[in-house]
Amino acid sequence: MHLRKTLGGRSAPREVTQGVYLVVFSTNYAASIRCLDELATIAGCIKERRLSVVTVFYDVDPSEVRCSWYGKHFAKHEEKFRLNLVKLQRLRLARTFVARCRGLVVQNGFTKEARQIQGLKMEVALSYLTDNLRSKLFYCSITKKPPKTMAELLAKSTKYIAFEEVHQAKEGGQSKKEETEPSRSRSEGYRREQRRDDLREDRSRRERR
Repeated sequence: MHLRKTLGGRSAPREVTQGVYLVVFSTNYAASIRCLDELATIAGCIKERRLSVVTVFYDVDPSEVRCSWYGKHFAKHEEKFRLNLVKLQRLRLARTFVARCRGLVVQNGFTKEARQIQGLKMEVALSYLTDNLRSKLFYCSITKKPPKTMAELLAKSTKYIAFEEVHQAKEGGQSKKEETEPSRSRSEGYRREQRRDDLREDRSRRERR
C-alpha cells in the first residue's frame, strides 16, 4: 500500500487516514522497508485514533507471517538500521502489529472452483495443481507418480484441498506454541496419507496380477 506513490508524493487525504485500513500480507511484503514503514504508520494511527483495519493473508500462511518467515526479514532490516533509532522503533511497531494480527486467508492455488471448470484439460490441470502445491511432500508425490487420468488427478486434488481447509480451520485456534511447528504437523499428515495411497496402489497391482 504505497499511498504516497499513488498520490504523487502528496499527503494522504483526511478521509483516507481516518477510514478503514486494508493490509494485504504477501510472500515478499516484509522484504519491503517501505511497506513496513507504512504498516508502522497504520499501527500508530489505529492505536491513537481507534481506527479499523482489515487484514488479508494473500497466498501466505498466517503462522509464517507471525513467526519464522517474516521474522527473517525483520532481523535483516533491524541489522541494517541498527544505528537509526527512529527507524528501529518503527520497525518494532510494525513487528508488534504483525505478531498480533488476524485476518482473512486468500490462496492462489488449486481450489474447488478450479476443479469445477468445464472442459479442463488434463495437462493444464496437472500443471496448475503442481505449480500451486504448498507441501513439498505432496509436490514430490505428484511429480514422482503423476496421475494418469483426470479422475486420479481430481482425487489427489480433493485430498490436498481438504488438508488445506483443515489447516486453515485450525489456524484460528492455535496457540503461539503450536504456531511454531505448523509445517511439521502438516507434513506428518501428508506423509501418513501418502503411505495409505502407496499401500492402496500396491494392493491394486497385486489384484491385477
